[in-house]
Amino acid sequence: MKNFFTKEGYQKLQKELAILKKEKRQEIAEKIKDFQDLGDINENPELEEIRNEQAFLEGRIQELEFLLKGAQIIENSSQEIIGIGSRVVLLAEEEILEYVLVGLAESDPENGKISIESPLGQALCGHKKGETISVDTISGPHQYQIIDIK
Repeated sequence: MKNFFTKEGYQKLQKELAILKKEKRQEIAEKIKDFQDLGDINENPELEEIRNEQAFLEGRIQELEFLLKGAQIIENSSQEIIGIGSRVVLLAEEEILEYVLVGLAESDPENGKISIESPLGQALCGHKKGETISVDTISGPHQYQIIDIK
């Protein structure tokens, strides 16, 4: 399975993975060693919490490795037609919105990154500046005018 990323999104995940593997693993290992040095390892809730933290960390490392292994970096150089990697400026009910279309794993709507698999992302793909699109939502259809593609 391909995981689509912008160059910035891919680099961000690589950096997170490096920090988790080099720094966070070491921090947790040191905490566990400190408990073992104290000899207080039987039914210790603090040690159990650290081991849960370790399990969560290892799970996140595996997730990042999976995402990066199947990564495909995209660069949309077209400012004519919207596709993955496009930065679009929309007008929706007198409100200006700006989004970057990204792959599902990089999606972060609160920070202006929407997945090409989202209803709005799907509706935008293939369209041009000046066009108006309609997206069906739970609250009914919404109209978006494409003001600019960057």
